[in-house]
Amino acid sequence: MNFSIILHLHRVFRILLIISIIASSFLSLPSHSVSAATFTLIVDTDEDYDFGDSGASTCTADPLDCSLRGAVARANANPDDLFIIDLTAQFPAGRTFYLNRVGYPSVAYGDDDNKWGDLDVWGNIEIKGGNDPSLYVIDARTGSAGTSLDRVLDIHFDASADIHGVTIQYGLPQSTVVSGVDPEPAEPSATWVP
Repeated sequence: MNFSIILHLHRVFRILLIISIIASSFLSLPSHSVSAATFTLIVDTDEDYDFGDSGASTCTADPLDCSLRGAVARANANPDDLFIIDLTAQFPAGRTFYLNRVGYPSVAYGDDDNKWGDLDVWGNIEIKGGNDPSLYVIDARTGSAGTSLDRVLDIHFDASADIHGVTIQYGLPQSTVVSGVDPEPAEPSATWVP
């Protein structure tokens, strides 16, 4: 074998060795993963305000500024975090939350932006009711004698919803929807504990 070829192969081998050492040092660095934060939102109005269309949906510490729909929208805006939506703090004796926002032209279904009809979940939420689920109700009707507008919850792909101590009622069935809760086909993380 020619000496110049051996010398050339030796240089190539040294270069590859140096590159592999540098690459492996980057791969062995500790990862800097950011763990998701957990926030608690206290629903303090039973009005069905949507996030952004009124001052009563920003979910701050101010009184009467956090609707159930607004809390879901806040979670949707921050999908990497977990939002615990507390229905009990302001309403210890229970409450019925009517999802009565109607879109244009007078329909509620077909919206996936959480503006009207069902609650569209794109983030990670936990809705906390009380020990007696009959006291905390999410109702798809326009009022106690109204008609149902849509299902109650639409849990989209990569979202999660844990619902505890809450009754979900009068949601319109959509294909495989049970009790007005519709998890997207590829989304296994929807739990409901009445």
